[in-house]
Amino acid sequence: MSRPVFKRKIYNEILEWKVNRSDKYALLIKGARRVGKSTIAEEFAKNKSYREQYDLCVSRAVSNLATLSEYCLPYVKVGGHFISYKSGTVKEELQQAEKAVKILGGKIQDVVYFNLPDSEIQRSLVVIEKIKTTPGRYPRKAGTPLKEPLA
Repeated sequence: MSRPVFKRKIYNEILEWKVNRSDKYALLIKGARRVGKSTIAEEFAKNKSYREQYDLCVSRAVSNLATLSEYCLPYVKVGGHFISYKSGTVKEELQQAEKAVKILGGKIQDVVYFNLPDSEIQRSLVVIEKIKTTPGRYPRKAGTPLKEPLA
């Protein structure tokens, strides 16, 4: 794998996970905003050794669906799924992201709406099936998907 432009503390932890635990455990990248999580995700997604290798990728509602799809779908193999945990109802966001999901090789398969226990707080799970290979030019440079969404 090529050396990352910015050496992040998490980089070695991700490599260790890939080598020793990726067949048994999911990877959770935690951290404050703007510490380089997207840069690391982009670096790994560009590496052919890690592209389209996973059955499942999940994310929480940290960005719009088009942006999340660009960072997540390159990891998912054809026949796998990307599940995005979103707040509220996402009907408008789904319409805006539909083109991006298609470009990236996915298809919106299902949306599950629910309320958090003992509350009226709405959440959604967007299930995207990977139906074809993601073009190699994605994901674009970190920050670009948010500034210039495919949708």
